[in-house]
Amino acid sequence: MQIFLLILHTDGKAWGSRRLGRNGRNIEKRNSEIKNMAIEISHAKKNVDNYLISITSAWNKAAMSIIEVGRQLNEAQNDLSKIEFRQLKRELEDQRIMSNSTITKLRMIANNVVLTREENQKYLPPSYETLYLLTRVEDDELEKAFVNQQISTETQRNNISEIFGSQKTFGDSVSLVTLNE
Repeated sequence: MQIFLLILHTDGKAWGSRRLGRNGRNIEKRNSEIKNMAIEISHAKKNVDNYLISITSAWNKAAMSIIEVGRQLNEAQNDLSKIEFRQLKRELEDQRIMSNSTITKLRMIANNVVLTREENQKYLPPSYETLYLLTRVEDDELEKAFVNQQISTETQRNNISEIFGSQKTFGDSVSLVTLNE
């Protein structure tokens, strides 16, 4: 029985193959062959599509990570006693991971049904401050902005007032003009 290693390029086409030996013999040679193939792959020319996919994926992970942290904070509050949750928040602050204000904002982001909707996730800006401001918008207006493609990964804090109006009042009677200062 002969053993072959087949290497596929990211577009699915065969990159190359190597005969590795018989019945598990020549392990050192096989390991050397595998290492050489890995080096060949790492030096393979990447094209625009490869970079586009990789960069877009990493960028979208930022917004999804923000939501995930908020989800975990909400889960912790539900699972821990009040004293334990306060201890967790204190530890996050003491270790300079996040402030109490940031914890509150992240939890609000994770609780927002429009922002966490799967079809909207690829358009989320990768900033928790911007996402927090979006939680202040009424759900129906926020959904309309997603449908009209007014919200994108490039949306920033100052765009929120442009999209929803600078004098608009939000859930707790704070206008965006105040929030942007």
